[in-house]
Amino acid sequence: MRGWRPVTMAVSAAVLIAGCASAGTTRPPAIPASSSHPVGGVQARTHWLIAASAISQLDNVAGQAVVASYLDGPQTTVIIGRTIPAALKDWHVHFALDTRSLYEIRRGVASGLSPRISMILYDPERWSFTPASEQSAVGSSARTAASIAHSAGRGLIVAPATNLAPVRLPGESAASAFMQTDDLEKVAASANWVEIQAQGLERHPARYAAYIAEALRQIRRANRDAVVYAGLSTNPSGPPVDGADLVEDVRLTSSVISGYWLNIPSPGTACPHCGQPRPQIAVYLLESLAAS
Repeated sequence: MRGWRPVTMAVSAAVLIAGCASAGTTRPPAIPASSSHPVGGVQARTHWLIAASAISQLDNVAGQAVVASYLDGPQTTVIIGRTIPAALKDWHVHFALDTRSLYEIRRGVASGLSPRISMILYDPERWSFTPASEQSAVGSSARTAASIAHSAGRGLIVAPATNLAPVRLPGESAASAFMQTDDLEKVAASANWVEIQAQGLERHPARYAAYIAEALRQIRRANRDAVVYAGLSTNPSGPPVDGADLVEDVRLTSSVISGYWLNIPSPGTACPHCGQPRPQIAVYLLESLAAS
């Protein structure tokens, strides 16, 4: 992995060049300190991971110009398939290929990705999209994913789900079970970016912040240079989420991590227990952070 050099990419007339890091990993491109747009507060300092489909939902609620004012800039990484959506081709953002298995990573790389797709997102979970062999050995799977991504000149984001760890005790949560494994450390050892899937705790900001702190300690034991994000969702499994809770989640954690994966999922195979999408909650969050 030491020989990997990420693709350089022009963003708002700035070229992001990666340097070397310790512990056998490669330092990802620096996250800009602020957006190219005149928004303020926490919003301007926060990096966002967000799917192109979620941006489309935000557009339907708030309008394209408003959404672009919050997200069109180097503070955003848009998660896409193998092609860049036409509506986003002129955006000044990073792009990440969405994958859930090593097969999908290999297939994506072999397809000949646009140089603007500078990252690969590997999202292993206990679902049909990730083979059982990868679920049970997520550390070595992440190491293989990093090798493929780096050989193709891309950085690697890994977002391991808490449901990878079996729940063995009555009343134990998936998040608690996952923290008792060393999977997060193993993943972090290979990744340039790590996303903590903490959205199941977002209704309880103090618990959310405590979980982020413990996860961050585990990540740093393996990789002091990984960029760390946390998950937020407008409609996770369970009761409806309050937008004010998401604002508080960010307030309590934005000083220790770089950003958030802002999810607006739809019920289906990938999220069988999710409620109906609520993009207006995400709009409330972005507006509140920009005004703070």
